[in-house]
Amino acid sequence: MEATDVAEWKDARKFLKKAVLEGKIPVDSSQMKPKQVWERFKDAPALQCLNYGDKNVRDKFTRMIHALRKKHKDGDLITERDEKLIEWGKSAAKHYLKLCF
Repeated sequence: MEATDVAEWKDARKFLKKAVLEGKIPVDSSQMKPKQVWERFKDAPALQCLNYGDKNVRDKFTRMIHALRKKHKDGDLITERDEKLIEWGKSAAKHYLKLCF
């Protein structure tokens, strides 16, 4: 099953974020590479939809791990909201502003 669905990636990111915050995934990538993260957590329900053998999925997973680690190092991960308050792409405000200009 190829993980192209946005909801599947959101679930995976949410799971990985929690693991980083709990210290299950070290912030230092030399202690646990993305493949090692995958091997440790591949049986988690949030990651079962991902096909790590697919290069695109593997690359996105790696980028996600790196981004989460960087945010945690910078202290921004713990204060991050899971859901956006407004979906700008679908908002009436965006539509209105486009009509005005």
